[in-house]
Amino acid sequence: MWRRVSFGALIGALLLAAGACSGDESAGPGSAVDAGAKDGALTDATPSDDGATTDGGVADGSTLDAADDGPSVDAPPATAVNFSKYGAVGDGVTDDTAALQAALDAEAELVADSSATFLISETLKLDQAFAHAIYWNGATVMTQTALLPMILVDKRASNGGLTAMSNLKVDGKKTAGRGVEADSRVSFINVDATGFRQPNSNSPAAFYINFYDDDDAYGTWTFDGCDADDVIGASNGVTTDSLGAANGYLIYWKAVPTSTITLDVKNATIRDCWGEDAQNVAIFSTGYDISATNSGTQWTNVKFLDWERRSIKCFAANNTFKNCSFTDPNPSDPDLYSSNKSGMVVVGAGSGATGADNQIFEGCSFNQAGYDGRVIVFDTENVQFNGCSWTGGSDILFTSFGGGGVGKVDVCSGTFGAGSTIGDYGGISYKANDVISLDTDNTYVEASYVSVNANYYQEVDLSCTP
Repeated sequence: MWRRVSFGALIGALLLAAGACSGDESAGPGSAVDAGAKDGALTDATPSDDGATTDGGVADGSTLDAADDGPSVDAPPATAVNFSKYGAVGDGVTDDTAALQAALDAEAELVADSSATFLISETLKLDQAFAHAIYWNGATVMTQTALLPMILVDKRASNGGLTAMSNLKVDGKKTAGRGVEADSRVSFINVDATGFRQPNSNSPAAFYINFYDDDDAYGTWTFDGCDADDVIGASNGVTTDSLGAANGYLIYWKAVPTSTITLDVKNATIRDCWGEDAQNVAIFSTGYDISATNSGTQWTNVKFLDWERRSIKCFAANNTFKNCSFTDPNPSDPDLYSSNKSGMVVVGAGSGATGADNQIFEGCSFNQAGYDGRVIVFDTENVQFNGCSWTGGSDILFTSFGGGGVGKVDVCSGTFGAGSTIGDYGGISYKANDVISLDTDNTYVEASYVSVNANYYQEVDLSCTP
């Protein structure tokens, strides 16, 4: 998806906005919607760093190219300093670690030669006391070392502010453990990540994101056209240990923020996340509940596919998915290690989260290819499915793990294809009667399209307003 995005203007606007990102936040639930999950060790007592990958419309078997997909970016300004000034060669053979780090330490605006390939042997650190705007210009940063991560952004201690990057491919070469770790606010356009493996107990991830209650975290974190793929965990036959987890986007809420933090991911494809505990996206809030805040994540025009355990694992509150597609793998896919499936999309208060309400799915499609098409909601409320479709026998299922049960869920203007139904299983409990509302505008192929106890659902005319 190509469209003109002024990177320079975006950076300027975000830098100006940084000063306006303080103040208390007290919005209640309803700004996003939540859903739940079940199955096996779905509510792991200790969260394993699950993972996923992102790919931008790339054909199966191909690799990501930073300049191939996503929004276009304006040319670098004349004031941007070339990495070559600090000795970077960019031939893919010379170790450019020291030169790149020297440039990052000294310059706020940087540009790379078109399609340069930078080999690094140590983590590049963006922790300086100033904001960055880096125009990678279609370059690749690669490694042959088991780095964890390859690029680290953390300006909390320095109060350095925003880190912005565009048009970069981060290639772990099936050796690095993680691509980009972001611990302070970033704005990425066409930053793709591929080729990560599990060298030890730390799970691999293309993008590893941590949200803290910190001035340099407040505001919007943008990932526009940021694809990821080829993330594989070191499976050992045990689902709930740290081995075998792998994630495209691995996200942790490390605190309940006192000012708004929004993760905005759009125009991407996340795929090829394999291992017995692997998923495209995993969101955790272990020990926390951000349901009563305005903070959360939003995903727009994202394709999720090719995963082993789950596509989406939302064990945190306030997540919105708009115009996204979720597709399970073919059961005969040779990349499947264990067929350890626990639902395609799972939302609820798992892995120690003290709450996970407010999950919205708007205009999304849930497509089952024969592996696992279940959309599972557990121990949560304020969940909305607006204008979504279920095909190939994908379902909505409710269940509980002793976390309070399932509360308000609205299914509005939905389309359920052949074999797709609404039901529950396991130790299900509901917070009240009639908490499941099915819109009279929903369409179903199956005559017996709902198996929920009649006390807990109603068919009503819904307004379909998130």
